[in-house]
Amino acid sequence: MNNKQIPYDILARHIRQECTDDEQRYIENWISSSDDNKKLFEQLLHEWEYIYDSPEKIVYPDKNNIWDNIQTQLFASVAEASYSKKLLIKVCSVAAMIALIIGAATTLIIKSAADSSFLAESITTIETMQGQKMQMTLPDGTQVWLNSESKLTYSAAFNKSSREVNLEGEAFFDVKKNEKKKFIVKASNINVEVKGTAFDVSAYSADENIIVSLLRGKVGIVSKDGKHLTDLESNEMVVVSKKDLQYSLYKSDAETHRAWIENELIFYNSDIHQVAKKLERWYGINITLINPDEKQKYTFSVKTESLRELLELFNKITPIEYSIKGKEVTITHR
Repeated sequence: MNNKQIPYDILARHIRQECTDDEQRYIENWISSSDDNKKLFEQLLHEWEYIYDSPEKIVYPDKNNIWDNIQTQLFASVAEASYSKKLLIKVCSVAAMIALIIGAATTLIIKSAADSSFLAESITTIETMQGQKMQMTLPDGTQVWLNSESKLTYSAAFNKSSREVNLEGEAFFDVKKNEKKKFIVKASNINVEVKGTAFDVSAYSADENIIVSLLRGKVGIVSKDGKHLTDLESNEMVVVSKKDLQYSLYKSDAETHRAWIENELIFYNSDIHQVAKKLERWYGINITLINPDEKQKYTFSVKTESLRELLELFNKITPIEYSIKGKEVTITHR
């Protein structure tokens, strides 16, 4: 096991004494595998006991100090995650009661005696900057990979009465199946509704279309006002216009659209503007195109190549000149 991948969701269940026998053995082995793991567990346990020290009363500890301690540990764990770039994670909460934050998914565990009206107001926001990616686990066990320049938000009521998230940018979801609670991704002016499946949603604010690609299962595409647009089967993709909700349905290799979570970017029959947008997000740069070839289509992949290596490869496909000045890149077609 990689000790850098901290099982916050199972740790939370262990602390609440909700683990299965297998999870209990897993956590015991994880805690004993390193001093860092043991130290982290003791800190989380201490904060939990600080809030819940008595079943007869609610305790109001120094919440600013507790938040500082947990936030420090969260950012330390993120720095060791599989994506080495520093992530920007904003956790915005208007709840007046104490919340214990556990996990890279930033799950809010709120004391059951707290006023339930605060649940609807408490919001978790997770955001990546240009050139960054991250993986997280939502409170229901759903796995999410968040692409560059993307933002995911959900309320503290998530997985209680409903499972709804808001997405700006791109994310791949591997949804924990729950027949009783639909999982809904709100992206721009459509909703993607599922019960348990794996799919990619691209809904960047600068893009004219929303793209949903389904790896397995079945999803429904619904407008914000509840109008059903279409359903997707495995290895199908839908492109929905933000302007008028007109859509086109295609057969598509969904593995191509999820390749970015494996650190690979694949282009298939893409025009220069589509290529430039994705490269900007991938490398964390700004691209200026001069005299672009509007008719040329590109099919290639990027994995471990540096920006300069990629531009040299690009030059073999179509003659270009380029310059790199910090984050500013100029590509001139000859």
